[in-house]
Amino acid sequence: MFKKTRTRVLGRVYKETGEDTQDKITSMEELQSQQNGKSVEDAESSCSVDPFLAIMGKEHNGRVRFHGRGVTPSSLGKASTGNESSSINVPNELLESIKADVTAQVTAKLTANMMQTVTTQVA
Repeated sequence: MFKKTRTRVLGRVYKETGEDTQDKITSMEELQSQQNGKSVEDAESSCSVDPFLAIMGKEHNGRVRFHGRGVTPSSLGKASTGNESSSINVPNELLESIKADVTAQVTAKLTANMMQTVTTQVA
């Protein structure tokens, strides 16, 4: 994913050369190929190392890579159970008006479809 998100578009002009990023990608690929080239016995005897973690280092406290801004390890671990209140509070009047509009639209479409079916069967 790191490599995919840092691939440059041909013909586009960039402010930075990107040599540092390219060096890191190359190092990751070399480490990955070294791990893939090991025999089964070597791979089982030594723990495989994540190339990204080996090159980029440990994540800073309170950050989660590749999840965007504002995502923390604790918020990522929380699962919504459905019993929790929503973070968005919508007034009941608004919900009721939306529900009434949707009901009216569905009823109108069903009535139109039924009328069309009846007219085609009669004709």
